[in-house]
Amino acid sequence: MTRTRIADIAYYLGEDWVDWKVVRNSGGNEISSSRNILTTSKPLRCTKCNRAFETKAPISGTRLSNGILPSDIFARVPLNRGECGMCDG
Repeated sequence: MTRTRIADIAYYLGEDWVDWKVVRNSGGNEISSSRNILTTSKPLRCTKCNRAFETKAPISGTRLSNGILPSDIFARVPLNRGECGMCDG
């Protein structure tokens, strides 16, 4: 996600939704370079380990996988609950 896109989100949702310290410390213009992955779910919070995660599927295939989202960004974001399948809890 580029800083421009984050600025768009800040404009529509409000400045309090963006942690600009994290954005500034990410380095470069791109925050994430997952161009070959299609996100297939909204972010969720695991009912067992309490980490934020999302389900992803590669564009070239149909195998789904879960990925943990950055805790410094999603720590205070209210999310629906689900099971990540990656924790021991």
